[in-house]
Amino acid sequence: MNLRRIMLLPGLLIMLSWYPAPNTHQNTANFIPNGPPEDFVTKSVLSTGEWYQMQVASNGLYRLDYNYFKSQLKINIDQINPKVLKFYGHQGGPLPTSIYAGRTDDLKEIPVMISGEEDGKFDPQDFVLLYLEGPSTWTYDNSDGLHHFKMNPFSSYSYVYLRIDGDPGARIALQPFLETGSITDVYDQHIHYEEDKVNLLSRYGPTIGSGQQWFGDNLSNTRTKNYSSWFQMPNRVAGTPLRVIANFAGRGEVPSVYYVRVNSDSLAGSISWTDVGDVEATYARQRTINQIITPATQDLEVVVTYPAIPGSTTEGWLDYLELHAKSKLIYPDSAFTFRWYASTANPVTTYRIQTVKNIQVWNITHPLDPQGIGVVKAGNEHSITDNSSLLQEYLAFDPADIHRSPQAIGRLANQNLHAIQGTDMVILYHPDYQDAANRLADHRRSFSHLRVATVDINQLYNEFSAGKTDPTAIRDFARLLHERDPLFRYLLLFGDASYDYRHLDGNQPDQNFIPTYETVGSLEPIFAYPTDDYFGLLDDSDDRYDNPLRGKLDIAIGRLPVDNPTMAEQVVDKIVGYDTNPDTYGDWKLRIGMVADDEQDGAFVIQNEGLAKEKLSNLSLFNLEKIYFDAFVQEITPSSERYPTVKTALTNELFKGLLVINYLGHGGPGGWADERVMEINDINNLRNKDRLPLFVTATCSFTAYDDPSTPSGGELCLTNPNGGGIGLFTTVRSVYLSSNYQLTLAVFEELFQRDSTGYRTIGEILMRAKSTQGPSDENARKFTLIGDPALKLAIPPYQVTTKSINTVPVSELTDTIRALQRVSVQGEVLTPSGELSSDFNGDLFITIYDKASKVSTLQQNSGSPQIEFEIQKNILYKGKTAVNQGQFSVEFIVPKDINYTYGPGKISYYAQAQNRDAWGVYENIVIGGTNPESNADTEGPEIALFMNNTLFLNHGITDENPILLVNLTDESGINVSGNSIGHDLEAILDGDTRNRVNLNSFYEASPAGFNAGTVKYPYADLTPGPHQIRVKAWDIYNNNSEATIDFVVVPGQQLQIHSISAYPNPAQDEVHFVVAHNGGSGPLQAKVFLFNTLGQKVAQLEGQVADPGYRTEAVVWGNLSEAFPPLSSGIYFYQIVLSQAVGDQTKIAKSDLQKLVITR
Repeated sequence: MNLRRIMLLPGLLIMLSWYPAPNTHQNTANFIPNGPPEDFVTKSVLSTGEWYQMQVASNGLYRLDYNYFKSQLKINIDQINPKVLKFYGHQGGPLPTSIYAGRTDDLKEIPVMISGEEDGKFDPQDFVLLYLEGPSTWTYDNSDGLHHFKMNPFSSYSYVYLRIDGDPGARIALQPFLETGSITDVYDQHIHYEEDKVNLLSRYGPTIGSGQQWFGDNLSNTRTKNYSSWFQMPNRVAGTPLRVIANFAGRGEVPSVYYVRVNSDSLAGSISWTDVGDVEATYARQRTINQIITPATQDLEVVVTYPAIPGSTTEGWLDYLELHAKSKLIYPDSAFTFRWYASTANPVTTYRIQTVKNIQVWNITHPLDPQGIGVVKAGNEHSITDNSSLLQEYLAFDPADIHRSPQAIGRLANQNLHAIQGTDMVILYHPDYQDAANRLADHRRSFSHLRVATVDINQLYNEFSAGKTDPTAIRDFARLLHERDPLFRYLLLFGDASYDYRHLDGNQPDQNFIPTYETVGSLEPIFAYPTDDYFGLLDDSDDRYDNPLRGKLDIAIGRLPVDNPTMAEQVVDKIVGYDTNPDTYGDWKLRIGMVADDEQDGAFVIQNEGLAKEKLSNLSLFNLEKIYFDAFVQEITPSSERYPTVKTALTNELFKGLLVINYLGHGGPGGWADERVMEINDINNLRNKDRLPLFVTATCSFTAYDDPSTPSGGELCLTNPNGGGIGLFTTVRSVYLSSNYQLTLAVFEELFQRDSTGYRTIGEILMRAKSTQGPSDENARKFTLIGDPALKLAIPPYQVTTKSINTVPVSELTDTIRALQRVSVQGEVLTPSGELSSDFNGDLFITIYDKASKVSTLQQNSGSPQIEFEIQKNILYKGKTAVNQGQFSVEFIVPKDINYTYGPGKISYYAQAQNRDAWGVYENIVIGGTNPESNADTEGPEIALFMNNTLFLNHGITDENPILLVNLTDESGINVSGNSIGHDLEAILDGDTRNRVNLNSFYEASPAGFNAGTVKYPYADLTPGPHQIRVKAWDIYNNNSEATIDFVVVPGQQLQIHSISAYPNPAQDEVHFVVAHNGGSGPLQAKVFLFNTLGQKVAQLEGQVADPGYRTEAVVWGNLSEAFPPLSSGIYFYQIVLSQAVGDQTKIAKSDLQKLVITR
């Protein structure tokens, strides 16, 4: 809760027309004269010296006495000359969003008063007085000539910095004495009440919390509330005008009215109706009251009422109340501030304050440079005289009345972000993620050869917003770097964000680690959203006075929305692994997924087809995997429509791996489409960590990373440690179909472009794509990059070319590839410059595709047209062979099941060797007909089944998400063409023949030849208990075989050990310990304890299993003869303990004791 009570009190010379006309004078109270810094300082004041930090919650005069220094700041003040004490900070309020507005660069010293410093010692009776502005403050409005209170939406505190060494500090200086001017005994008093409690889009609807505006008291049930206690004005001049300002938000299907009653005057604010049934419509409508009344009595009763409307439901929330009055200049027994708007009509004004106390007065018009004013005392009348052609603000106080002190934070280490001169990339991190951020920075330096600076977000706040949380501080820091070095081009925000900057909602976690920029409004679901683009709009040429989001991006920005250190390390593991782990090599890099919803009269399918034809038709290197919902059979239940086969297809394609997956359709934070084809549980169960795609999701709100109540699907795609994606071009709020398509086209236009450094980074791709959408395109602002902007897609740099087929050079090839024909293909791997890579020694993956075919959508939704589209997915052969000195040859037999009509096929290549890989395609190949000279084969394939790995034994245990492993051999090869009904390689779970699983595309031939191969297929969310899988396979002559495997699913919430064994047993020189368990989805730690027959532990072994399966060798103990202490022949007992880390939790399972015999 953020409660603010702002009061400025008493006195007056009666004037009935005391509100000045707009723009009758210039206000300088909130202007910082050093303006928009074109040349930032190169050395922060924090770079040297001994510093301490404190915080305050509101404007006022603060006291630091001897005990405060000793007990709160822990400073040995007795040993310090108080003359060197220096205080620094910024003025209150948020930073201005316009880059043209004045602001303070680094920190500015604030003059203070130190009582007793003259003797060079800080004695127990000495004290410091300093004026500080809080995070929220009063600002002058030229439009009505008044000050209004502005709640800071980003920070609940302002900060002050103390240096205790060095040169003497600035002290309050006394202004020159002036002769008496126009006299006033009154001042303009204002009081503001505002209590931020709720973001309406978060707490009162299906929408997501957004924007900078929060509301207070809910008057939906208690319809009346009295606020009189907040508006005590004992010195108000009775019978003078009182300005009443209020703001209120209402929601209802009918118009409503709220009332602010001040004594007998009742002021009404009419509120329009809202469409409560439309989640994208304006959630509530607000109305401001701004009227002048003249209460007859001095005391004020202030009541707000929101009457109920019979037969209708209405809800209402107070935003704020503000009163402006004329009061007598009477000291209220505590420090108070005052100003007199009418003073600007006079060159010099004298203010007469009534008090019995010995008061002082400071001019605080410029809060970072307060000045003392001489007080003339005549009895109980204290007068000050000052220039008044410009409006001035004053603080009157008796030092004896000042008891409030700042909240001490403590010692602050030296820092100097202003010294950064040249960098390509900044990783801005929360301190919790420092280790992970530094590790990623080291990777970018060594792998990407970038100049990388890592920056603590709190240090950035210290130098650019004086400690306050403020998104503009990030923008200003980026602008400093951009102005100094045009090669600065990447900003990575390492940490999650929240629309709840100040953590006002205690029911939600505080996850504002690295803030985003929320648009100002909070009532329009379409126009209230977060955007990190704000940090990259750095160009002076863009006019952003009225729109801080106007312009083209000058740098590429990405975010890693992690919310704990373990998650941070896991995401860095994924990024570093994507770039460097040899396990990521594979022909998945040649595959692009195209996914389309079935809604909007087929528009999503039409757009995906347009994208494929317009941007990908000339990129035949890629193999397109199209998943158009309406091309799959829809299941209709009484309550919903579902596409179970689409869900399975999506999971399978992601498991096999995709370089990019593009989705056009409906969605939300919980997943894709009304039919729930991808849900949170599906994302969490993805196990493709070595085959991570870039997600391009033109769907609503898939990655609402600023919502702390629950992680969105997009966030989980990145943070899933076992799979998901390497990054996302994704949306944060509701977006529009046509604009989405235009941006997606622009993304794919940039996706595979090259420059002098190779393919572009994903940050540059999105930055360039957004630049094509216009400087004020709000739809584009709702797209964000979740991921590392300096990462490049894993596109192979080397090339694979076809030299000959059946020994005939391709330049002379005229023959046709026929069914049952033995075919050989020869080729080479070339360097990026097109030369033979003679040192390329590795593996080649080859896929031979049959001709493309036409399929159509099924028109299962009303209004959906039948749309014909082309796919090329029937595989004649998929295998692996060796590459030696850049050359390869592969042989296979074409299956009997092909499309016998003649037409162009396709050969797709992928090769890998050491830390290099290559890709290629050959399309000048004709496939059709049959080979009349083929040999006969009458035996079906041999099939061996396992779960996860080949150590698995029949009837063993698994968790709910096992991987079916199929080993196949046949002298002629395995048929996976998919061209003939009933001849697919398939699996059937528990005899459910209606839900057969097609394994064709999961098959991969062995490197040793075409007559053997393997299948890995992921099952997900299997029910606990016994299961059986039956696999049927066909060879290329259409001979078939079947095999079954039985297993028991044990829920993975609890790690369990099924059995343990050791071999050889008896053992002499070494022993292997094997454990069967249900922890197959992640790395395991294993400990083996060995006991003698007396129960004494005689040995302990430890090991780690990176890819455990469900039956694994936990530990291998070699050289038993070297055991210490020595083990004699005899009987021993061993126990195995497994542990598995899952997030911040660790699961543990212990086995029973088993016997081991050792013979020497």
